[in-house]
Amino acid sequence: MTDKMPLAIVILAAGKGTRLKSALPKVMHPLAGRPLVGWILETAEALSPEKIIVVTGPDMETLVSAVKPHTTVTQLDRKGTGDAVKTALPELKGFQGDVLILLGDMPLLTIATLEALIASRHLVGRTGLSVLGADYEVPPPYGRLVQNEDGSLKKIVEDKDCSKEESLITLCNTGAFCVDGDKLAGWVNQIMPHNAQGEFYITDLPEIAAAEGYRTAIAVTNNEDEVYGVNAREDLAVLEQIVQDELRAIAMEGGATLIDPQTVYLSFDTEIGEDVTIGPNVVIGTDVTIADKAVIHPFCHIEGAQIDEGAEVGPFARIRPQSKIGAGAVAG
Repeated sequence: MTDKMPLAIVILAAGKGTRLKSALPKVMHPLAGRPLVGWILETAEALSPEKIIVVTGPDMETLVSAVKPHTTVTQLDRKGTGDAVKTALPELKGFQGDVLILLGDMPLLTIATLEALIASRHLVGRTGLSVLGADYEVPPPYGRLVQNEDGSLKKIVEDKDCSKEESLITLCNTGAFCVDGDKLAGWVNQIMPHNAQGEFYITDLPEIAAAEGYRTAIAVTNNEDEVYGVNAREDLAVLEQIVQDELRAIAMEGGATLIDPQTVYLSFDTEIGEDVTIGPNVVIGTDVTIADKAVIHPFCHIEGAQIDEGAEVGPFARIRPQSKIGAGAVAG
C-alpha cells in the first residue's frame, strides 16, 4: 500500500436486518462471538487510517456503542449506498487522500486485499477510483464489471439489468471502493436515482468519473470467502462455518489436538496453548484462555474462563464466566 496518501475509511452499516427478520442491526449479528462489524473494523484499523466513519441507521445505539471511539453518522432515509456515502461527506470535508468505502456486512475482507485495492488506484495516472472485483466460475446475482479494452472499468451493470452477453461476465462487483478524496463529494452529489425506489447507488461512480476524464481501476480477489456478504440467516451460517474452520486450523497449527474438529466451536478471541486436547462436542465462548497440556473432555461449554496448565475439564462440564480452573485441577 502506498504510504504517500492519507487514508479515510467509510463503513456502510445502516442495514436494519429486515431479511434476517431481526430487530438487531444486521452488522451486530455475531460471528464467532463478535459482531460482523467488529471483524471489518479490526481490518480497517490495521490499515492505520486517519479516520474511520461508520454510517448507521436511526435508533442503532447498540451499533454506535460497539464501534466507539470511531465516528458515526446517521443515514436517516436509507436511500441506497450513494445516499449512505453522502451522509458521511461532512466528516470528510477537506480530506485529501484515499477514501475506502466498505460494506459492514462483509466481515472477512483481508488487509492484503484492501492494500491492493488502494494501490491499484495509484498505478496509472488520472485514476479517480478503484473497485474490488471477484472472479467467479459461476457468477452469483451480483453486478458485473464491464471493462474497457485497456482493462479499466467501463461500468457496473446490476444483475437484473444485464444483457445476455453481460450476464456471462464472471468478474463481479463486491461493493468495496477506493475513491480520490478530492473528487468524492463532487461525484457522489452527481449520483441520480434510476429506479422506482428512488435510491442512489455508488455503482454509478465509474461512469460519472469517466465523464470527467478519470479512469476506474479494478483490483481482483480470487478468494470468494473474503467477499461473502450477509443478506439472510443462511449467510450467517455459511460465514460461521468458514470462520470456525479457520479457527480450528489455527488451534491445531498451534499445537492443540482437536479429536473431532467439526464438532468443536471456538470464539474469535479463544487462546489455546500447546499440547491441549479438546474432545468432541465442545463449545468455547468468548474470553477463554486454555493453557498448555490442559484437557477438555467431550460435551463441555466454557465461557469467560481461565483454564490453567494441565487442568482437566469435563466431560459434561459447564464452566461459567469469571471461573478459573487452577493448574492440574480437575473440574468434572
